[in-house]
Amino acid sequence: MKKLIKEFQPDVAHLHNIYHHLSPSIIDTLKENKVPTVMTLHDYKLISPNYNLFARGKIWEASKPNKYWRCFSNRCVGDSYPKSLIAALESYFHQWLGVYEKINAFISPSNFLIKKFREFGFQEKISYLPNPFFLPKMADESAISEKYILYYGRLSEEKGVEDLLAAYEKINSDVVLKFVGDGPEREKLGKKSKASGKKIIFTGRLAGEELWRQVAKAELIVIPSRWFENAAYSAIEPMALGKIVLAASIGGLTELIQDGVTGFLFPSGNIDVLQQKIEYILAHPELKMAVGPRAAEKIAQKNNPKIYYNSLLNIYRRAIAAAVKIE
Repeated sequence: MKKLIKEFQPDVAHLHNIYHHLSPSIIDTLKENKVPTVMTLHDYKLISPNYNLFARGKIWEASKPNKYWRCFSNRCVGDSYPKSLIAALESYFHQWLGVYEKINAFISPSNFLIKKFREFGFQEKISYLPNPFFLPKMADESAISEKYILYYGRLSEEKGVEDLLAAYEKINSDVVLKFVGDGPEREKLGKKSKASGKKIIFTGRLAGEELWRQVAKAELIVIPSRWFENAAYSAIEPMALGKIVLAASIGGLTELIQDGVTGFLFPSGNIDVLQQKIEYILAHPELKMAVGPRAAEKIAQKNNPKIYYNSLLNIYRRAIAAAVKIE
């Protein structure tokens, strides 16, 4: 990092998820070299040893506020005492060092995340700035719908993928369900899907045009999350294409979707309501003409790249001014 700073001489450093790959040690290096630092918050790592506030199938907030030892007693990381102990000690260590107090500005893509950070006692200033979205060139294919329901993203417990599968098995329709992505729940989902005898397709992880084609042609995109989503691109992307998104009413998803207006919501974890909403949407194809344009307009305004760019530059300027003031 010292070498990079010397060669590049940055005006500002913008950090994202540095925790496990780079580690917070780089914050000290940036501070020592007088580089103003901005950080975008994507999860809850700064306020909890459990970065997604989810353990053993449900929301976990027992460490609120600063009671990191409860992570160990509750096995909040990987349902493991050793892993939880390490995570708890790491949180105490970073708190003792005051490492995140050395950052000059924080950014959150959702108001929900800011609210949750405040609940946990986080005192630093956080600027609300929705992530930018750039419509892909092949977006015109979104006019073509095929008869399938789509989930795309990580196949893991906190994403509620088993809830979607359970709801799909109960619906009275021959519509296909596609899972695009990979993760620890892939094998379990595969076994359950074979037992169900219904039309379920696993494509594996896709990216670029391959992924966009799957999103653009879907009849319905479902986001069945059980954890506090921040600002999910899996909702932003299809909404920008005028697709219908059915999402769990949890976390930042409720800031993107107004039920029945820019998409549809269901109570997180409620398989019966999820089933009913899927059946209702499939039975009313005219909803796309009403909901789709409003969804696209919402994203065009909320996630506008030009607005993001200008706002981000202002945040950089404030961070630089704050760094100079501190010195």
